[in-house]
Amino acid sequence: MSVELGRNLLLGDAIGSEALGRALLRAAEDRRSLLAVLVDGGYVDEARLEAELARAGAEPLARV
Repeated sequence: MSVELGRNLLLGDAIGSEALGRALLRAAEDRRSLLAVLVDGGYVDEARLEAELARAGAEPLARV
């Protein structure tokens, strides 16, 4: 899910490649989900992330 989500966010210009790289590193270092890091870190706003998740057929953030 993380790779596909990251690719979709990049292709949709929701996040830059350097910012995504920082978010992925933070998620790995902190042992947290990429979703949480993206929102909590201010990399992507929650509404945009919800839209990407819905397009991918994933559960809404309220259930993650």
